[in-house]
Amino acid sequence: MNPGDRVRVDRTGTTYEGVLLPSTTAEELVVKLDGGYNVGIDRSDASVDVLERDTYDIESGGDADGRSEITFEADLPTVALISTGGTIAST
Repeated sequence: MNPGDRVRVDRTGTTYEGVLLPSTTAEELVVKLDGGYNVGIDRSDASVDVLERDTYDIESGGDADGRSEITFEADLPTVALISTGGTIAST
């Protein structure tokens, strides 16, 4: 089971289905649901079925310290984005 796999997680009578995302802790699974929301699920007493492997190519990103480098091309124009928010818009 790796980030990018499509999974079904059953825990305490509730079933979640979506794409497994990288987690910051070993005790928790993070799943992106089909509706776009992310849900954190405690691994204890959880049953996980992998439905499809490598559904998405997901990188954990960054170096060993979790930092990543962003490069800019000076010859391209600056673009400004205005967002009015919302849970889905913020991801």
